[in-house]
Amino acid sequence: MRIPQHLIYIVLVQFAFFVATKAISRRFGLTTQSNVFLSVAVAVAFGILMDVVLGAYGIFGYTLDGRPETSIEPRQLPLAVLLFNAIASYGLTVATVATVAGMFSLPVAPSRLWKRITAVVLSLGLFGVATSHRASITMMFSWGIVIISGGELLLASGKQTGPFLALFAHVNFAPVLRMWAFSFVVGLFYETANWLFTFWIWLPGSNYATSIIRVLITVAGYVAIIHPICIVWHLVTAKDAETK
Repeated sequence: MRIPQHLIYIVLVQFAFFVATKAISRRFGLTTQSNVFLSVAVAVAFGILMDVVLGAYGIFGYTLDGRPETSIEPRQLPLAVLLFNAIASYGLTVATVATVAGMFSLPVAPSRLWKRITAVVLSLGLFGVATSHRASITMMFSWGIVIISGGELLLASGKQTGPFLALFAHVNFAPVLRMWAFSFVVGLFYETANWLFTFWIWLPGSNYATSIIRVLITVAGYVAIIHPICIVWHLVTAKDAETK
């Protein structure tokens, strides 16, 4: 199975965005150390997990010929396309986020109270997943709540505070505003590329207007993609540093 040409075009856009992010972050002293092989490993695991889990709930699908009406579930992708997407597309996303991941957290642990509140929010998100219709906006937001609150709890276990707990537990607006701004810019570039060279389809088979979904995803949805990458990157690099 050949790699779809429109996916290659999207990867080229993602590569250009990665290079620009790297250059800008270096210009302003924001670049963190990133390991190429570590980026690939995290990307493959993250990409396949996202495809398997979120794809099963109808959050997104893929199209091999660029037509939304022919979308398939991620698990139906040919193995070569699945791996290329995980390594190249998710890989560039992970590498891009890794350059500025240090901007989105605080090096202090939240209190037990806020950990418990976050656990309650996680439970509410799981309830939403269990009760929402497949390929619906409520299902999408429920998974967003699960991903973000779960990530905040994981980071708190490493004695750090994620952007959302930084806002509520420490009344520090900077991390979450930075993450939202960065996520919005990423979403704007990625969704424009996907509009021109369609490969992924949000909420395939639903009755929502494509333009509304695209705007919603760009404005709010990419936070739920960038956030877990930051969390995993923090945890993996922290353990990697401990072993050295």
